[in-house]
Amino acid sequence: MGTGITLINNVGNVVVSLGKEGVGFYVIMISVGSTLGRAGAGFLRLGMVWPPIIAAAAQLILSSSSWYALSFGCFFTGVGFGASFTLQPCCLAEVFGTKDFGKILGLSMFAPSVGSILLSVVMATFIYDIHIPPGGEVCTGPSCFRFTFLILAALNIACALLVKVFLYKK
Repeated sequence: MGTGITLINNVGNVVVSLGKEGVGFYVIMISVGSTLGRAGAGFLRLGMVWPPIIAAAAQLILSSSSWYALSFGCFFTGVGFGASFTLQPCCLAEVFGTKDFGKILGLSMFAPSVGSILLSVVMATFIYDIHIPPGGEVCTGPSCFRFTFLILAALNIACALLVKVFLYKK
């Protein structure tokens, strides 16, 4: 979920770095994707492995740094974010049981906040700042966020593997 929050926090800078305007459209794409991901996760009976795979694919699309890919990447990042948010309580109950479920759920909802700080504020900002030309204030071009999205895709793939190991170890 931290990778989805990273895009949400940085979507304005991503749009500006690609030389366009209209951030609101991309925020809407993330929101619609998140809503459909939340509804679709239960309806389609998605396993917990699929949301991070969807999010990884979205991050790979975003890493192409194409203006056209931005819409699809925002939408599918929202789908992965929403689906994982919906499925998380069920998976936690299955892995840890229902005893002290409120504490476990509260702690697990705190984790994306910490992750988003590390990913958005520390990592994405550091990579963005490296690509600002000397004497400039804003990064422009595809290199501003490409490496960030590749790292986020790798983290989502690692998440899917960890879910596979811990949730489906039977």
